[in-house]
Formats: sequence, C-alpha cells, structure tokens
Amino acid sequence: ITTDQVLQELSQQEGLNTFFKPDFQIESFTSQVFRSGSTSAVASKLNAGIKQLDQAINQKVDSNCDELLSQISNISQLEIILDVFKNGVESLQNSLNKIKSELAEPYNVIKTRTKQLQRITEASELLRQIIRFLQLSDKLRRYL
Repeated sequence: ITTDQVLQELSQQEGLNTFFKPDFQIESFTSQVFRSGSTSAVASKLNAGIKQLDQAINQKVDSNCDELLSQISNISQLEIILDVFKNGVESLQNSLNKIKSELAEPYNVIKTRTKQLQRITEASELLRQIIRFLQLSDKLRRYL
C-alpha cells in the first residue's frame, strides 16, 4: 500500500475526512469534538491513521533505500563541489577588494590634487585681478 493510497483511505474515513478539507480550522474542530464528547474516539482514529501513515512511509523508505543512499552520496559530492565554488568565490571577492583598494588610492590622490589645482587656479585668478586693480589704481593716482 502506498502513501497516496493511505492518504486517500484516511480522507474517506468518517471523522478524519475533515482534516483533508482546504478550509479546515483546528479551533472549530477541537471545540466541536469537545462538545460532542467523542475525544477518545477521534484520538483513536487519529492514532490509527498515524500508524498507517508510518507503515506506508517505512515501506516506501525500505523499497527506495538504495536510491536514497545514492542521493545522499550525491549530496555529499555536491557539498564538496559547493565548497570548491565557495572558495573560488571567496578568492575572487578578495581579489576584487584588493583591486578596488588599489584603484581607490590613486583616485583619491587625483581627486585631492584636482581640488588643490582648482583652488590654486582660483587664487591665481584672484591675484591677477588684484594686480590689475592695483595697476589701474596706480594709473588713476598719477592722473589725479
């Protein structure tokens, strides 16, 4: 008997079929069971259903044991491959961080020097205007 068959069988049993409804609400179900006084009957049906499911699951595991073990082996191999990729990604990340820091330093120097050049240019323009002003004021004094 398969797990699907057990679930189908349980979904048709009176008292357990409510568990398989899409709109199942545990609160309303438990209050209904307590009001009806049939808690032991529902509990025994649930235990029997759980037992059937356990048997079906055990049978499924036993029949597919070799396949499950090979999948576990595949998972182990995939974990090894994943570790290799993780190491590669980590190495790549470290390289990118190194390149980033190597590029950031010259960029910051250029940025600082550009600001200095801009300030020097502004200062020289101001000095040129001051010199021109002094020359014109000197010329004006001579005419007066």
